[in-house]
Amino acid sequence: MTDRLHQIREEKGMMLLELLFMVPLISMLLIGIAAAFFLVLRLYFQDLSNMELEEQVRLGAANLVTDIRYADKAEIIQNGIRIWTRRRSIGQRWFDYQLKNPIYGGKIMKDGQPLTGDCMYGDIRITKFYFEKRNDRTVFFEIQAINKTTGKVFSLETGVFLQNQKND
Repeated sequence: MTDRLHQIREEKGMMLLELLFMVPLISMLLIGIAAAFFLVLRLYFQDLSNMELEEQVRLGAANLVTDIRYADKAEIIQNGIRIWTRRRSIGQRWFDYQLKNPIYGGKIMKDGQPLTGDCMYGDIRITKFYFEKRNDRTVFFEIQAINKTTGKVFSLETGVFLQNQKND
């Protein structure tokens, strides 16, 4: 019986050598897990930022397409386009779409109000806002933007046919 008690006392606890081996091993394992977690987190936010970039360009293009399609007339102005429309309540009116501050974070403005704006996950700048009128009823435009955080460039180019324009 005393031999059994003596044996239990000797086996209790960890040896110093085991402890010196396990602490660095467990800490390296935890550092590896933390590094992998932060890498995945960074990639997740980069993807969110790139999705915002595409969303901003598509939002601007969708608004432009809708307004140009149902416009009476469209004319190209400096850094943008003026779209003439007729509404029963207010008569004939125009909307100006312009690119403001292309060097310092360009934004597409519709009648002085930002159409594309600040983003939560990235530094997105509209770099190109180009219009070309091919004929009286067709307008082509290109919107290009860059995500300064990730370096991704997204561009959208399309043509729109003015459906409401009256033939003179």
